[in-house]
Amino acid sequence: MESARDARGWHVDRFVGFVRTAAVEGLAEVAAGGCVLVHCYAGRDRTGLVLCAILMELLNCDAVTALERVRAVRPTALTGPGVLDVLREYEIRLRVGGF
Repeated sequence: MESARDARGWHVDRFVGFVRTAAVEGLAEVAAGGCVLVHCYAGRDRTGLVLCAILMELLNCDAVTALERVRAVRPTALTGPGVLDVLREYEIRLRVGGF
């Protein structure tokens, strides 16, 4: 069965997996007292998705709250189509332990 695709054509399942891997690595670094720099080519969608995932896990917040927090400091982040689809799927998996 093919994974759901968002408006951009991303495989949501695959992208959620990527975000989860990056978030887990970032959380481990923070837990060890370190710092995390998240960066992609444009610094808008992939970076923002990883930061939202980390916020959702650290603060136990929902996708919309995480999105609002990232946009509060970087208004141009997460403006592409489909990012909310990925964040909502991530939120669902967090809630049901689906990773």
